[in-house]
Amino acid sequence: MQTRRFCLYAIKHLGKSKIAVVYLRDGFGQSGLDGAEAAVKENGQTLAAVIPVERTETNRKAESRLVIQGPSASDRLKDLIGGLLGKLKKG
Repeated sequence: MQTRRFCLYAIKHLGKSKIAVVYLRDGFGQSGLDGAEAAVKENGQTLAAVIPVERTETNRKAESRLVIQGPSASDRLKDLIGGLLGKLKKG
């Protein structure tokens, strides 16, 4: 539900037309992905990229997959993904 709201805000209030989702491949992550998919579908869009990440993944494979899927991926987003993967490794 939270991911759906976040995506709807990005679409309706920030004017975003390309939404990419990086999600943890478990029940919680799937729930977030479902919410994001519902939000973009409600607005006649599709997700620009869907990147699953394993809890044990620490080598920035997700970042590589995102860059391959779209040259518009920002450096800030790539840094965020790297930071999240680093926290998962420590956790």
